[in-house]
Amino acid sequence: MSAIERLYQDFTEVNLQVKHRFGGIVQALMGASQASSAVPDARSEGVHYPDTDFLDRATGSQCFMHRHDSARRDSLHIHFFYRWQPKSLALDHAITTHLVALDLSLEGEPLGWFLVNQWVVGDFWQEAKTTLDMAKKWRMSAHDTQSSDFLPDALVANWLNLVLAMAVKTSLPEILEERDQRIDEILSHSPNRKILTDRRIEIMGYRPFMIPQRG
Repeated sequence: MSAIERLYQDFTEVNLQVKHRFGGIVQALMGASQASSAVPDARSEGVHYPDTDFLDRATGSQCFMHRHDSARRDSLHIHFFYRWQPKSLALDHAITTHLVALDLSLEGEPLGWFLVNQWVVGDFWQEAKTTLDMAKKWRMSAHDTQSSDFLPDALVANWLNLVLAMAVKTSLPEILEERDQRIDEILSHSPNRKILTDRRIEIMGYRPFMIPQRG
């Protein structure tokens, strides 16, 4: 069994545990009961699940789920961020860089990975290699009553860590590189175009969720 096959097997097992305990990752992030079939309202883009976001200050890992109409369709997804303090800016506080978003079905099954333009989340944009390095360091701790952070319980934290690790091992390197190549190509023809604030461009890349095939 390859490393990615083992990772997918681990994720599948944890996903089943989340379904058994909460009904699915959607209900887990909403804080709904196992019997609930509730899903986020597509008209409430500003509502995050959980409402505080999950934030691990020790690792800089942050994420939240929400649902809204996008350029593609009605979309339910989880945004993953990395919080850090760029030395070049000499800040006294952390800022975020968006890593990737996980497209979900309303039942909570992963559908695909996508990248958004800078204006969508207002993050501190980084090129592909740096963004991928941040994703490799992303790690959400489990809830600790002694911590002041907003953390999930161990099962949900494990789900989040495994699913993002799968992105790092499969689709994320490719779509990050393609995003940067797309930007370079546009700028080669239109050097003065402000791509990152161009609201005609929302999605900067998409890949279906990869299920490893055994060799």
